[in-house]
Amino acid sequence: MIRALTTVIALSVAFLLAGCGEDKDDISGRYIRTFESGIYSHDQKPCEDPYFLDEETNQCYEHIEVTNELGLRKIDDKSLDFAFTLAFFNWNTCAAKGVAMKDGDGWLYDNGGEGANACKLRIVRQGDAIVLRTDEVANCSAYCGERGNIDGAEFAISSRTASEMSARDIECILPESAENGETC
Repeated sequence: MIRALTTVIALSVAFLLAGCGEDKDDISGRYIRTFESGIYSHDQKPCEDPYFLDEETNQCYEHIEVTNELGLRKIDDKSLDFAFTLAFFNWNTCAAKGVAMKDGDGWLYDNGGEGANACKLRIVRQGDAIVLRTDEVANCSAYCGERGNIDGAEFAISSRTASEMSARDIECILPESAENGETC
């Protein structure tokens, strides 16, 4: 009896240490990355606190804290509901939502657009991060402000704050939700 119990425990530990049972494809959850950015004040000279002079551009700017957010919800083995908001210098943003389809080692969203409206977005797990990649031509620029760029946006797996996301949670990631007075 003790020998059988010892064997079961040893096999369970080996299973866990080998990483078996972890579904690398299930990247569902809410990911958050907070960092320092800046915002220009074009009409404020001389620069007064909290603004600082950028000697290269001769303009005043303020350091601000911004947050990038990504929500992923696996619908089934072939589709992934997603939404993200990315922040850039001077409050420029990128934001999009949609359903990506399983494609090799990641997920592919194709909005079917043409020219400047085209967007082919890959969502992939690379090591310890979720990375957003865009096609060179169909680069999703229609989803971004002037200084925004989706390609290469990265979210550490360790930044996942929730592993379960509802369709409503996904909607609440987009800035329009707050602008429309929705409570999330």
